[in-house]
Amino acid sequence: MLIATPNPKGVAARLIGQKWSGWRDDHVSLFSPKVWVQMVKGVGFKPIRVGTTGLSGIPLFRSTPFAIFNYLPLLAFGILPWQHGEAFIGLFQSIESDV
Repeated sequence: MLIATPNPKGVAARLIGQKWSGWRDDHVSLFSPKVWVQMVKGVGFKPIRVGTTGLSGIPLFRSTPFAIFNYLPLLAFGILPWQHGEAFIGLFQSIESDV
């Protein structure tokens, strides 16, 4: 299972507050990465790879030259092993599929 969702505990959400682009009516389940992992593990999945994206929620990091600091690590690693990026990405495997 793959989960991709805005991260309300990310740097941008904390700095920008209610103006953060992740606070939208169609985002109905905004939880921290830690809560997502706990919930998914609770229903029988184990994390394969979890992390967050960069700082694209901060407008400065979407424009040149600062975008380099946001997008190069993402190009190199996909997701980053930290809890404070713009979006949570989690790849999980059913525990039952370990057979």
